[in-house]
This record gives sequence, structure tokens and C-alpha cells, in this order.
Amino acid sequence: MLKIVKFVPHKDFTDAELKDTSGKLTQLSRMNNEYRSYISVFSIVLIIKLIFLFSNIKNFITDKYLLDYIVFRCTAIPLCL
Repeated sequence: MLKIVKFVPHKDFTDAELKDTSGKLTQLSRMNNEYRSYISVFSIVLIIKLIFLFSNIKNFITDKYLLDYIVFRCTAIPLCL
């Protein structure tokens, strides 16, 4: 496992952030929070979309009209699609 990030207590982070004159630590922290927010939002949207997709498929398959079509119309046709 790669150890790229070393976790330190928050007080050490804030002290290092105050000592950083270039502002790179603050910028990296903001970018980290931004990308974490994007990933969270897109993950939640994906989960919600999948839930709606599967619930709509279930409703479509169990719909009365679709079942009538499959049972009554497809029994007379040998190759029903």
C-alpha cells in the first residue's frame, strides 16, 4: 500500500498552514474539499438514478397492459418480441 498522505492532528495542520507563505497548502486543502464534494454529489445522484431506474423497470414489467400484451397477444405469435 502506498503511503502518500501522512495524517497529523488538526493543530499541526493549522500551524503548518500559517507557516506556509506560498498558499499551496490552503489551495490543496480547498481542492481536496471541492473534489470530495463533487464525488459525494455525483455518487448520491447515481444512487438515486439507479433506484428510480430499477423501480421504473419493475413497474413497467408488472404493469397490467404489458402483462396483457405478453399473455394474450404473444401466445398466438410464435416469435414474440
